[in-house]
Amino acid sequence: MNFRAKLRHRLWVVVLFTVPILAHAGVSDADLENQYGNKVLTMRGSYPGASLHFDPDGRPTGTVAPGAWTVDAQLRVERISLRDGVVHIRGQRLFLFYDPETRQLRDVGTVKKGDKASEYFRPKIDEWDTKTGETEITVECGKAQPEMADVIKAMNAVFVAPDEPLTAAVPDFWRAWLEANIARVGRGVSLTAAVPDFRRAWLEANIARNCKSWPGCVASTRDLRARPCSW
Repeated sequence: MNFRAKLRHRLWVVVLFTVPILAHAGVSDADLENQYGNKVLTMRGSYPGASLHFDPDGRPTGTVAPGAWTVDAQLRVERISLRDGVVHIRGQRLFLFYDPETRQLRDVGTVKKGDKASEYFRPKIDEWDTKTGETEITVECGKAQPEMADVIKAMNAVFVAPDEPLTAAVPDFWRAWLEANIARVGRGVSLTAAVPDFRRAWLEANIARNCKSWPGCVASTRDLRARPCSW
């Protein structure tokens, strides 16, 4: 075999081994950032913890007791990548509370200095929120070299899909409140719009100071002053 023939043979070997690799390299970190970066995701189960791992069917591994969806279900994606068939997510949890001024659920992280809602929380709530809300989540795709469709399927098993209402992830006793608004993931929710007229005035007047009686409001006890209640 002459030099040219050997060279052609080696080039064909390189092509044969490289093409399958390129075919499975379709999901890049940039693709994941475009799909999920800086978006609010809502877990189908409300799981607390700074580190969570899910199998391809959306089940958390280990023993994880469900928490309250207002503080344990949502997170904003800060970084996302794919390694060996596993999606790695670093994000910031959303801690929701009811703001009587806007009549909506708000994230504690949106409370700034001078905001009237800041009176519900202890000083430096933004620092507490940043530190306490840091979360890492890993999701198995079920394949060593998944395509984007596989990634989306695995992610939708863990998180509410973009075209699903928020009510798909909340407890039954919250559903009646939210269904009237057909709340979508990441949008503010007006709670008083979902209650009967004769209860609305009482709710608006008392929700801020009767926190233990209403879901999503700010806890008034000293131990929970910086955290929305988990009713």
